[in-house]
Amino acid sequence: MNNNSISDEATPTQFFLGQNYPNPFKKHTVIKYCVPLKTRVRISVFNTEGVELKTLVDEVKNPGTYEVNIQTSNKTRGEELNLSDGYYYYKMLTEEYLSEKKWLCKNSWVGRFDMKLLLQVFSSILLLAQICLKIMGGPLR
Repeated sequence: MNNNSISDEATPTQFFLGQNYPNPFKKHTVIKYCVPLKTRVRISVFNTEGVELKTLVDEVKNPGTYEVNIQTSNKTRGEELNLSDGYYYYKMLTEEYLSEKKWLCKNSWVGRFDMKLLLQVFSSILLLAQICLKIMGGPLR
């Protein structure tokens, strides 16, 4: 996870917790957030039962716009966030602000394929089956 300030943007005038991008995601996602004043910021990930899985940020931040880069399968950094397929929540908490967002993690093999491509493959299989039935003279008995 990488917690960097985006220095080329103007100082924000209000707190903001952005939707992670991309969403749904497989191995990497980014959360952008804004802090208008110096304050302690805590951003954590929770499962659908409300159990905290990981704290992404827990420190005093100066006014600015920040982003957290999350790697869900990068073992070399020692900051792996193991998530199975499903919905999760992340929450930003300060003394003055609370916001929560939902994200979808898709690690299964089905999530790795484009649905349009899958439909094309299944259509091709169906067409092939129809051709085989015509050649054989009808359904098997």
